[in-house]
Amino acid sequence: MFAAWFLSLFTLASCAYLLLTLWVVRGFAEERRRARERRGSAPSEAEADISQIKPVHDLRSTQNWECLRTFADQNYGGLNQMILAASSQDVFVNEAGQSPAGLGSNVETSCASAEGLNLKIASCIPAVSKAAHEILVFSDADMIAPPELLRSINEKFRDDKVGLVTCLYIVKKMESAGAVFEGVSVADFCASVLVARLVEGIRFALGAVMALKKETLQKIGGLEAIKDYLADDYQLGFRTSQLGLEVVLAPEVVEDVVDAVSFKEYFLHQLRWMRTYRVSRPGGFFSFFITQGLFWSLAALCCSGLALWAWMAFFIWLILRLAASVYVWNVLAEDKKVVKYALLAPVKDIFYVIMWFSAFFGQSRVQWGKNAYNVKKDGKLELL
Repeated sequence: MFAAWFLSLFTLASCAYLLLTLWVVRGFAEERRRARERRGSAPSEAEADISQIKPVHDLRSTQNWECLRTFADQNYGGLNQMILAASSQDVFVNEAGQSPAGLGSNVETSCASAEGLNLKIASCIPAVSKAAHEILVFSDADMIAPPELLRSINEKFRDDKVGLVTCLYIVKKMESAGAVFEGVSVADFCASVLVARLVEGIRFALGAVMALKKETLQKIGGLEAIKDYLADDYQLGFRTSQLGLEVVLAPEVVEDVVDAVSFKEYFLHQLRWMRTYRVSRPGGFFSFFITQGLFWSLAALCCSGLALWAWMAFFIWLILRLAASVYVWNVLAEDKKVVKYALLAPVKDIFYVIMWFSAFFGQSRVQWGKNAYNVKKDGKLELL
C-alpha cells in the first residue's frame, strides 16, 4: 500500500502540471489578444526590413507552394526579402509549372550547399550571404504563416534585450492516424514550452520559425557552428541565450502542415525528437516523465488493488488531461473543428511512455530523411 500512495504523489504532480498548463495557456491567449489590439490592422512603413531564409527540399506539391506564399505575402510595412535555400536547382522544378518567380519579385533562390551533416542548415549557409537586411527569419517550408507574423516578430525586436524570436506551431489538417497523433503531440509540446517559459525561461528555439539579427548570428559563430548538430533550433536558441540575450515567443502561431503520414512514420519522428531532447535537455527529459499521469495513476491503481481512492485519483487526472488538451488546441489553433482530436491525448500518452523508455534505454540512433545517424553526447551527428 505504501508503494501505491507513493505513486499517487506522482499522479498529483502530474495534475499540478496540467493545472499549470491551463494557467499559462490562458496567459498566452491574453498576450495574443493584447498584441493584436496594440498592433492594429494597418502596417507601418517604419517597420524594419527583413530577410527570410527558407530551406526547401521538395516543391512538387501545390500545398508546398501555398505554404511559401503565406510567408511571401505578409501584411508588413518593411521590405520582405525571401530566399529559398536548396542544395540544387532541381528542387524548384515543379510539374504544375510553378516557380519561385510566381511568388513575387521579393523572392529569390540560393542553389548551393555547404558541407555539414545537418543538410537543412548546410543549405542555409550560402543563403545567409545573400540576405540584404539585418533581421533574419528562418522557417520550415511546411509551415503556414498568419498574415501578421512578420509584424509580431519585428515588434519583439524593439527591445534591445531580445536576441531571438521564435514561434509556437499547431497542426490543423490531419488526413491519417499518424497525422492526428502528430497533431496531439505538437499541441502538448507547445504547452510544455509555455510552462518552461514561466518556470525557467526559454533557452532554446523552435525550428518552425526562428528570427535573429545578423550581428547575433555572427557572435555565435554563424550557422557554420551548428551545421553538424541534429537539434539546430535548440543550438541556435541556447547559444543566443549564452550571450545574455533573451529568447522570446512571438504572439502569433504558425500552422504545421503534416502529410498523411503512417503511424510508423509518426512514431519514428517522435522517437527522433525524444532522443534529441534527451541529449539537448537531459533535465527536461527526465522531468518530462514525471508529468505522465497516465503511467503513475495506472501504476497506483495496480499497487492499491484497485482501491476506490486510486480510481478517484485516476479520473481526476483524466478529466484534467482532457480539459487541458482541449483548451490548448482551442487557443493555439483558433479552430473549434479540430479540437475533437484533443480527446485522443491519453492514447498518445501511452505511446509517449514507450518512446521515453526507448529513447532512454535505446541507442542514440536516429533516422532523418534517407540517412541514419548516431547522436553524440554533445548533440553532434555522426553519419552511419
